[in-house]
This record gives sequence, C-alpha cells and structure tokens, in this order.
Amino acid sequence: MNNSFEMIMPLGTTVNIKEKSAEDYAKDAELGDIEAKFELGRCYEHGKGVPQDYIKAAELYIEVAECENREKFTCSDPECPCVYPQYEAEYALGTFYERGLLPDSTMEKAVEWYLRAQNDGSNEADWKMVECYLFGKGVE
Repeated sequence: MNNSFEMIMPLGTTVNIKEKSAEDYAKDAELGDIEAKFELGRCYEHGKGVPQDYIKAAELYIEVAECENREKFTCSDPECPCVYPQYEAEYALGTFYERGLLPDSTMEKAVEWYLRAQNDGSNEADWKMVECYLFGKGVE
C-alpha cells in the first residue's frame, strides 16, 4: 500500500509527503510519544494498516486523554484553552460510548467524555452537549 500523497505548493511545485504507517506510530507510541498513541488509536478506529478494533482504539485514546503532560498539547494561542490531541481523544471516546461500540457503553459515559472534551476546547463537544441537553440524552 502506498502511504504517500502529493501536496501542491506555491508556483506549481509538488512535494511528496510520506504518511506514517500504523507500525511507525506503534513504535513511536511505545517510546512514549503521546501524539503517536493518538494517531495509532485513529488507525485502529478506522482500520488503517491494522484490523479495525474500537476497544484497542479506546485504550489508546484513554491513555492520551489521561496524559499528565497537558501543557505539551496546549494551543500556542494564549487566548485559546484547547488541548489537542486530548480533546480529540476525549470526543472520540464519547462517540464510542454513544454509539455502543464498547462493552460497557452508556449515554451517561458518553456525556462524561463529551464534557471533558468540551472543557479542553472541543467545538464538536460543545455542539454535542447542546444536543444532549436539548434532547435529554445522558443528562438530567
């Protein structure tokens, strides 16, 4: 499988960019690279280079979400409170629980993860929480 793509640069030049494989992300994740853990989780979520496995993806996303070194992922804009990729992992966990993709799925657990993502700056989680409150999904 070819994991590369071309990016069009100014003046019509192109640069061939090689994407990392799931195997590369796994190696980096094992060395403690939290962003690689997030990307490896995405590989498992979507079945890119590995068999699709929501449980394995969730395990990796939980590791990312619970990373102690949150400052490493804080947006460079001092006015922005977002924490990427943690909020992306938290939002993904919310969707897994909402869709019933994990053995212990409940809407209440989905809301817990959506709230965490919302607190870390996820715009998608903002809208998801509006939906939860509007339709009484997982909230009182």
